[in-house]
Amino acid sequence: MKNLLTIIFTILLSQLSFAQNTSLQSSFNLDFEKKTPGQKLPEKWQEWGTGYQLSTDSVEKYSGKNSILIKAPVEKANIPFGCAANTIPAIYEGKEIELRGYMKFENVESGWAGLMLRIDGNTGPLQFSNMQNDNIHGTQDWKQYSIKLPYPGNAAKIHIGALLTGTGKLWVDELELFIDGKPYWLNLSPNFFTPTKRLITNWRL
Repeated sequence: MKNLLTIIFTILLSQLSFAQNTSLQSSFNLDFEKKTPGQKLPEKWQEWGTGYQLSTDSVEKYSGKNSILIKAPVEKANIPFGCAANTIPAIYEGKEIELRGYMKFENVESGWAGLMLRIDGNTGPLQFSNMQNDNIHGTQDWKQYSIKLPYPGNAAKIHIGALLTGTGKLWVDELELFIDGKPYWLNLSPNFFTPTKRLITNWRL
């Protein structure tokens, strides 16, 4: 009887884990497919910085229905950048985190286009890259880019996105997040399922 109960518990736990991972896979809208009518950006996405024009583009995209377009203002004085960002709770474990995404850009000069990956702890940033050192500029059709960073054990939040500085336009589409080479939602921390932690269904996704 005890062995039977153990088997049943293991099956239920596996089903719960699968359900949670499936929810995580779709909840953060990394492909921009979910959009509320009347909102300029896809669900879960927000604008960092002011002055640049951010919008959802259903015409120019790499795949699916939508991409995000970031367009530089005509008058750029004292406007440093435009960024579309999404925040994910750091409830995963691993040693390395990677953000991949497709970008297309036109006439980017006096600045750069890039993906953005930032890992925050409880008191501030722990790891950060916006691809400034890659000096991505000019005009380029759709191409996949990536950022890899160490994944700190004391991470609290994961910020992902894309940004534009300088002139021109940037489109971004089909972002993917990996931890230790696997999709992030397959690396959910076992501690997240202990009685002292809330299940993902209680998080504000």
